[in-house]
Amino acid sequence: ALAAEKAAKIAYGSSAVVIPRNPASGPDYLFTKRLGMESIWTGSGPPSAYSHAHAPNEYTTTEDFINGIRYIASIINCYASMR
Repeated sequence: ALAAEKAAKIAYGSSAVVIPRNPASGPDYLFTKRLGMESIWTGSGPPSAYSHAHAPNEYTTTEDFINGIRYIASIINCYASMR
């Protein structure tokens, strides 16, 4: 979660919203138990106010798409620098 928080500040200039998840909500045990790694679940960043997330007419702007790429790349970079 620390890498995602730091990456949000890099990519978006603001803090991430962190919501703890139930460990049984996905196959996280593959990472946390077998590989001894932490895992996070994240989107690619905040959508536009009118993006209609998960609706039939959902879309993204080019700016949101590029910022999402920056965010995910920043997560990888931040996580790697923490190890």
